[in-house]
Amino acid sequence: MRTMLPRGILLIIACLTAFILPGPEVCAAGCADPEPEEARPDYPPFVKSQTRDVTCYPGTIYAPEGKWTFFLRGHDVLEISGAKLMAGGATYPMKRMENPSPNSALIDFEFPELTRGEGAHLVLTRRGTEIERFALYVSSGDRIPPGERQDARVRVQLQAGTILYPLHGFPNDRREIKDRTVPELGGDPEFLAILQEMGVQRVRKVLSRYAEDDSVHWDDRFLRNNFYRGTQLRQYLAHFEPGRSEAAYKEIFLALDQVEDAFINADRSKRSGGGH
Repeated sequence: MRTMLPRGILLIIACLTAFILPGPEVCAAGCADPEPEEARPDYPPFVKSQTRDVTCYPGTIYAPEGKWTFFLRGHDVLEISGAKLMAGGATYPMKRMENPSPNSALIDFEFPELTRGEGAHLVLTRRGTEIERFALYVSSGDRIPPGERQDARVRVQLQAGTILYPLHGFPNDRREIKDRTVPELGGDPEFLAILQEMGVQRVRKVLSRYAEDDSVHWDDRFLRNNFYRGTQLRQYLAHFEPGRSEAAYKEIFLALDQVEDAFINADRSKRSGGGH
């Protein structure tokens, strides 16, 4: 025998069902899955020469970036005297090349917007003759608009123990120490050597007063304990020459074993009155 529910209760159940399970017309406007972000393609983070001791970082180039820096590392870098970028059926000459160390080179390019997914090549030359060619992948790139980026710095999250960073203090004139030079840092000697070969001269710890492990610190201002995770405390701002592509340095850092993640930060200085 069926139990008859009062009309009022049935009305309430119907309303709740309509709220919890929206109809097709509601889902079409507000329940559709968000557009998925581009999956990171399976391209190598760096490209290594088969005939010479030269490795090219990174293995990708951002289509809309307009400028890019390649980091070459290896004993045979000194053989290189020039380079060109081939993409989209056009060839772009290098803007400049410099050698921060005998075993490294930074090569800068400028180019119009490329097409995502197309092939590109970095061609290395010696006295005008091609000696090496690296195949690159053209990706859609970072979503932060160039005008919103911080200038000449990338936030890098490192593996535990990669850098031993002297915590910031106050010298005799009470002026806060903003950052440290690479020779002031301790830790993984290979990573420190790579920083110098990349032309990175100064590094700043994002949360400068704390060590790198998960820790709890008493906040006198708000009378509470603040919990800082190690992932937060292993983040640094790596400074490089202004005018170079932050996105390129992000990809270079992501290719290093000592780096967990790297970010191009949104510049909030106009909204908050000051950046990092």
